[in-house]
Amino acid sequence: MRIGELAQLARLSPKAIRRYEALGLVAPQRHPNGFREYDDHTVRLVREIRTLNRLGIPVEETRPFLECLATGSAHVDDCPASLAEYQRTIAALTTEIEALTARRDALTERLRDAAYRRGATRQPLLDTKEF
Repeated sequence: MRIGELAQLARLSPKAIRRYEALGLVAPQRHPNGFREYDDHTVRLVREIRTLNRLGIPVEETRPFLECLATGSAHVDDCPASLAEYQRTIAALTTEIEALTARRDALTERLRDAAYRRGATRQPLLDTKEF
C-alpha cells in the first residue's frame, strides 16, 4: 500500500508517517521509481506508535515497544524494556503532576491573600478540588 492508504488506515497524516521513517521507527520497501510501499505490519506499528504517544510516551521513545514486536511478541509491552519505558513515563508524569499541583496551590494561596486584603475575614474563595 502507498503512504496515503497507510495514513488513512492508521488515522495519521503522511507527514507523521514520514517523521516515523526519519526516526527509523518504520521502514517501507522502496520501488525503483522511489515510491514507498507499506505492508500490514507497518499499519500495526504506526497505530502502536500513535497510541503510545497519546498516552504520553514521546514518539522517539517508542522504540522498545516496536522492538518487542520485532522479537515475535504478540504485544508491544511483553518485554522488560517496554515495562521500563512505562515506568519512566509514569515517573515523568508524576513529576509534572507534582509541579502543577504546587503551582496551583501557590496560586490559590495568592488568590486567598489578595481577597483577604479586601475584606476583614479570610475565607476560602473556591474549592481547588473541583478543577
